[in-house]
Formats: sequence, C-alpha cells, structure tokens
Amino acid sequence: VLSAGLSLAARNDDNDTAAIIVSPTVLNLVEGTSSSFNVRLDTVPFGNVSVPLSISVTGGTVPVTARPSLNLSTGSVTLTPVTALVGQNVTVTIPQDCWGGGNTTFLITTGAASSSDGAYNNASSADVTVNHSNDEGPGGFSVAPGTIATKNNETKTFQVSFDTRPVANVSLPVVSSDTARATVSQATINVSSSGASCPSPVTVTVTGHGGPGNTYSIDVGSDDTTLDNDYNGLKAIVSGTTE
Repeated sequence: VLSAGLSLAARNDDNDTAAIIVSPTVLNLVEGTSSSFNVRLDTVPFGNVSVPLSISVTGGTVPVTARPSLNLSTGSVTLTPVTALVGQNVTVTIPQDCWGGGNTTFLITTGAASSSDGAYNNASSADVTVNHSNDEGPGGFSVAPGTIATKNNETKTFQVSFDTRPVANVSLPVVSSDTARATVSQATINVSSSGASCPSPVTVTVTGHGGPGNTYSIDVGSDDTTLDNDYNGLKAIVSGTTE
C-alpha cells in the first residue's frame, strides 16, 4: 500500500528482438502451380514496415531463352502495427508453359526494410529459394488422326501437335509416299522457338487421287533440320488408303 504523496515508477523490460521473419525459405514448385511464403515481424512496430521483393535466377538446366517465368502476388510487403505479428502471405506462381528439358532455381530477395521505426528501418531478412520442376518431357510432336481414307479428289486433314516449344527453329518436311495417290497442301511445317505461347497445331490437307484400294503414307519429320536435339530426327506417319 502506498502512502499519500509517494509514487511508484514501473518499467517493462521487453526481451523481444525486432526481427523480420520469413517462412518458409524454400519452395518447390511444379510449373502451373502456386505456393506461398509469409513475412511477419517479431514485435509490434511504432510505424509501418515495408519490405521490397525482387526475383533472380540462380541456377538450373533450362536454356536462357527457354526459362519459365515466376510471378509474385506483390512486389513488396507492408506490415502495420495491426498486421505485424500475423504477417502477410506472398503467393508465388510459375505459369504453365510448353518448354521441356530442365529445371530452374529462382531466388526471391527481400530487400532492406523501410520504416519510421528505427528498430526496423534498413533491417534485413531471409531470402526465399524457389526450385522449379518441369512437367514436360523431351520435345516431340504427334499427328492425329493417324489413319485417313480418301476418295478421288476428296480432301481430308490431319493435325500436327507439338509437345514443347523448341529451343531452336524446327522445319519438318511433309512428304507423300505416292503423289499419284495423294498430295499434301504444304511441303514443310515450320515451328519457331520465339514467342510467348506454345506452338499451335498445324492442319495438313490431303487430296486423294486414283481408284480405290491403294495405300500411301504421309511422312512428317525425319529429315528436319534443327539445333534442337529433342526434335532432330523425329518422324510421324499418317497411313492412308484410297476408296
């Protein structure tokens, strides 16, 4: 009990240390999927604390021109005295692409914090490593349908679809085994290694000639010339008959 005229001075010795906590610091992502990490503070600040985020590539086996992209839901995290202890989640996404052949390692760098609270201003925090896994196999292409039947002067089509975007331009020859029985609308299919999207399927028109009961084939590829070994030497065949 205090007597009249006396005062008591109280002090709270807080042993918390001002720190920026990032968790987890490693993410493993297959392309076409998302994950997240959290940024929070260990103590309640006197003012807002902002942490900038940036992305770089630190390793991997994918050629530079074929690297996937990595997207963040925000370019910086701002924590207020209200949200500081809960933190903010940052969503990390690697969009689906059609590149094959390799994986990529990204680094999300957390820059120096800015704040009116001197305990957090210029504070550093852990970076986040993102390991990207490719879900495509080696490059290749397919034809559909694999068999066609044509009457005299009748046209049929088939499509050539590509499993990956090549790392070098690809030229696929399209050759009829018997031009007296069937001719094709184009002699080559060219696939570019540039552009942001996957190659679109290519439609080839076949015009039948002659009487019924004859067979022929349409060869796609095999003699293609490219620096992309995943495509070089590949071949697909469409089997045809006349009706």
